[in-house]
Amino acid sequence: MTTSAPLPLLPYCASSLVEQLLDGGTKVLLYGETGIGKSTLTRELSRLLSEKALPCSCISADPGSPGFGLPGTVSLGQWQEPHWQVLAFEALCTLDAGRFRLPLLSAVNRLMQQAPQGLLLIDAPGVTRGIAGSELLTGMVELLGIDTVLVLNRQSKPLPLMNELSSSGIRILPIHAHPQACRSGQKARTHQRTRQWRSHLSDSHEISISLSDLSLVGSPPPLDVPDAWTGRQCAFIDADRTLSIGEIIALQDTILQVRLPKAAAITSTLLVRDARSDNNGLLGTAVPFASGNLQFLPPPDAMPYPTTDYSGGPRSAAKLRGLYATMINGVLGDPLLHLRLHQQQRSLLFDLGDSGRLPTRIAHQVSDVFISHAHIDHIGGFLWLLRSRVGDFPSCRLFGPPGLIGHIKGMIDGFLWDRIGDTGPRFEIAEIQGDRLLRARIQTGYRDCVALPEIQITEGLIVDDPLFSVRTVTLDHHTPVQAYAFESKAKFNVDNTALKP
Repeated sequence: MTTSAPLPLLPYCASSLVEQLLDGGTKVLLYGETGIGKSTLTRELSRLLSEKALPCSCISADPGSPGFGLPGTVSLGQWQEPHWQVLAFEALCTLDAGRFRLPLLSAVNRLMQQAPQGLLLIDAPGVTRGIAGSELLTGMVELLGIDTVLVLNRQSKPLPLMNELSSSGIRILPIHAHPQACRSGQKARTHQRTRQWRSHLSDSHEISISLSDLSLVGSPPPLDVPDAWTGRQCAFIDADRTLSIGEIIALQDTILQVRLPKAAAITSTLLVRDARSDNNGLLGTAVPFASGNLQFLPPPDAMPYPTTDYSGGPRSAAKLRGLYATMINGVLGDPLLHLRLHQQQRSLLFDLGDSGRLPTRIAHQVSDVFISHAHIDHIGGFLWLLRSRVGDFPSCRLFGPPGLIGHIKGMIDGFLWDRIGDTGPRFEIAEIQGDRLLRARIQTGYRDCVALPEIQITEGLIVDDPLFSVRTVTLDHHTPVQAYAFESKAKFNVDNTALKP
């Protein structure tokens, strides 16, 4: 797999960029990862344009580390030496631009309608990867009608989200990162935003307001978890326009105590999300809350192994339609997903990492195993399956990438099978070779594999069972790797007599 070489970058020079920006369009997005120098360049461009008496305004769109304005908000401003003058702001009550990207886009769009005539610079959040980055970038370009994107980047790296940038159809100017660009640590960013927030509340007063007089919007905590309200940012809004922003002191019964700047206006609509001052007064993102410790555990016959955390991390478990699914070795341990079919003495395994936490009787019930690739942490547990199935058990089917037959035969041939007779474990192995399955049968105690007829597959469908289907696609991990999709065919039984009145 090849990667394209990084695009050449224009030098970081605000004065030369000013001339280029004046040549095309009025809406400019400054884009790049956190700490790359976007806010510094925005400030330098605004200062130069101000010196030329050219109209220019800016929207600071990163609620977690704003170039100006308050954390938890997006702000519209103009440069007036030696600092920004905030013309308007919109509260988000969150520091997480990636999670709440739709409210952020809506807020930036509202501010844009209030911007004075002239060049508008938008200092984008540093969300440049994954689905959040892709949706945020394309949303800003399309919704805001961006004319030019200044992409700050380092020469050693490819431009972030290059496919999205290329398909936008607008002017892209790749710019070298600020010479002194250095991403500050999380602790430093937290202290900086906390200083900004405390300065906002330095001249404040407290009000009490009944919840019955309020319409709560955003993502407020449950009313039966009062501790989750303390320290939350909140904003009073009117028709999507922010009038004031403050901090919740406490929720007592149905009375909300709020700290606001003096003379701040209030309305009947209160916005609350996840920006919160912790017990040390530091402004950050609230830890997810719950009104109790919730945990799903499958029945004992589906999960007879210990459930406490260990070095492999938490063992995720879920009840799905027709089955129970459990990550046996946790999210950090050897890959081994156990699917236990409801009301069936039957199990499926996806990958075969360390199997020591599975009891032998589960091995007796395994009908199918789906191997992604043959690295030891994905296939090493086959020895457990092999030893556990000595006896009168039906064949177990194994699916995997090219070479799987040789890997399984090699492990079986490493042992002496002179005393098991016809009770040796039996396996049908299918190598996924494009649109066909290359198959063989192996039984311990017999030297040779028995070739089985090939099977043609369509759209990756390798198993079509009355209870479920499994599809696969081949990926690249510097070796062919199979990804699998499981779909249950479980049906719900309805007692019609119980529905009668």
